[in-house]
Amino acid sequence: MKIQYEMIIPLQKETFCRKLKETTYPLCMENEAYRDQILSGFSDDRIRLRASAGIMKGSGILFEGIVTEEAYGVRIVGAFRLLPRVKILSLLFLSVLTGAIFFIAGSSFALMLLLLPVVGLFLYLYQHLEAIFHTESGDERIFRYIREELHGMIVQKNLEEDI
Repeated sequence: MKIQYEMIIPLQKETFCRKLKETTYPLCMENEAYRDQILSGFSDDRIRLRASAGIMKGSGILFEGIVTEEAYGVRIVGAFRLLPRVKILSLLFLSVLTGAIFFIAGSSFALMLLLLPVVGLFLYLYQHLEAIFHTESGDERIFRYIREELHGMIVQKNLEEDI
């Protein structure tokens, strides 16, 4: 189940972009070590916001949305999702771990059959990475930034069922 957020910010698009650049750090690997900062990236009507929490407390989740300019200001519609590099590194780690398990089993077919539930567990964990990495504190810090710094408001939350 994904939650989609719609945010209204009473600024024109140019003013919004300028204020975003003034109040946040660029979204890149070097800036993730800062504590309690908001990182942002804006290009081609897409915005990405992430709450940094230091090296050891980073959550791996970012807000990604589409920015449209309306008569009353800027409207952002988006959702929180897992960083692509976290997903790729997790897949690589689980693949190497699965390969190591089958290598340890060697040619013993019975031991390989016993280890199949472990591989199933790895696949289950990979499918639910977003739930594992998701933290409410990062979401709230991004919402607080939008409310306090950009004087915006969160209008609605839509629940979408994953099929």
